[in-house]
Amino acid sequence: MVRGAMKPGQRTLVLVFPAPGPVMSERSSNLEQAAKVVPGLGLVMKASQDKRDLEASQDLQRYLPPWQPAALFYPGLMRALAAGGLPGPLAAPAEAGLTDEDMRKLNYAQDVSDWQLRYFVRGAGPEPPPRSYRRFPALADDLVLEVNLACGAPSDGEGDWTPELSGVLKLYQASDMALLWRHEETVNDPSGARSTVEFKRLPAELVARWQALMPQLAERLAASLRQSLQQAGATLPAEALPAGAR
Repeated sequence: MVRGAMKPGQRTLVLVFPAPGPVMSERSSNLEQAAKVVPGLGLVMKASQDKRDLEASQDLQRYLPPWQPAALFYPGLMRALAAGGLPGPLAAPAEAGLTDEDMRKLNYAQDVSDWQLRYFVRGAGPEPPPRSYRRFPALADDLVLEVNLACGAPSDGEGDWTPELSGVLKLYQASDMALLWRHEETVNDPSGARSTVEFKRLPAELVARWQALMPQLAERLAASLRQSLQQAGATLPAEALPAGAR
């Protein structure tokens, strides 16, 4: 984070955008890894793996109960950010005039794979234009801290999938869409590893494990932001600093 990225008193709008489905990823076999170093063949193998991951995600999605990961994650994130202290006040979407429809449009994606390419994975290919906050005049003087939230279950390559929760933070200056900072964190629950058959039979358990990981992810994201601000020389409220740093 560059020095002066967050100015004293400047409002920060906090937005959480969830993936449109579970992010499944299967570990490649040694043969697939070797194929990736062969020109042309590697692209074919990657496309095959991406297709397999998307199909696994869409298959599991059919079994999951209705739930709102962003709504469940948001309160804990705001508490963690507030406890860490920022140079200026925090604001929720409604406070800045953003509607549910605005949030839906800002999180557009064709499917979970497309969502990852657009908002989540750095260097995954030609990057589409970022979400545009410039079209909201009320945000002209604000910073936007967006959290891209992915509930996933990577495979160990032997049939078990581990519940995982990941967040990619991006800090923008709304007026010109300058990306001021980017950071990502992942937490997982090895004790919750199951086969896809078990996840489909007990989908509520998988959702509960994702939800149980939310406080840990929120704390990590808030801590990483606080650390980066301190390294950039930002002035933080004294009560938010560790005792030895006051």
